[in-house]
Formats: sequence, C-alpha cells, structure tokens
Amino acid sequence: MPCSRTARFAEMLRRGGELDGARILSPRIIKMARQVHTGLFPNELYRTVHLRMGWAEMPAYMGLGFNVRGTAIGHHQLGTMTSPETFGNYGAGSAMYWVDPEQDVSFTCLTAGVMTQAANIARFQRLSDLAISACV
Repeated sequence: MPCSRTARFAEMLRRGGELDGARILSPRIIKMARQVHTGLFPNELYRTVHLRMGWAEMPAYMGLGFNVRGTAIGHHQLGTMTSPETFGNYGAGSAMYWVDPEQDVSFTCLTAGVMTQAANIARFQRLSDLAISACV
C-alpha cells in the first residue's frame, strides 16, 4: 500500500483517474494533459544546465502540468528506459513521481535535501532507470 499522498496521486493517474473505486478524473482529461504541447522547443528551464554540463540540449516535452519523457534520449529526470509516453513531475531536488502507461507502472521518489540542478537530473534519471529496469 503506497504510503504518501504523492504515491497515491501517481497511482490514481496510472489507473486513468480512478482510485479506490472512485472516479477522480476522467481518462480523457489525463490523456490530454499528458500529451506533449511544446513540440521540439528546448526546455529553457534546463537549457543552461545542459550546456554547462556538456549535455545535449533536450526538447521541453511539456504537457498540461506534466513533464513527458518523449522520444529523445538524453539527461532527463524521467529516465531513458521508460516509455516515451511516461509523464510526471518533480520538485526542486527532493521529490518526483512518474507514470509509465505502456508498462503500467507508477514510481514515486521522496528524498531530503536539495541538490544542484545537474546532480538532481542525474540522480533522478538513474533512479528512474533503476526502477523501470526492475520491472518484469
């Protein structure tokens, strides 16, 4: 049984808006919100971080309130092994959740402490890849 509100929220999203038998959101609104609405425009929030670290610039892949993993492979909190449809969000270095609808998996990570943006991206990318690689 998930122990945090973030985990319960991710579970509800994974179930298409249903939680414990109650309809919270419609599957249609979740599907619309997790679609990429930014095309291939760069993620201006992390552009300088990527350039400073010598990483390839990543598209923003933003939905309506969600970040989407997208098709590009690069430094991204949602990992490189999750499906391109994976969506979620993250805080300023201490919290992240995502849902991979293709794998029917939700993931929540809550930590203490704030890291630099580059270290945070690298840490969550490794944790996301570790979590999805453990799924069979």
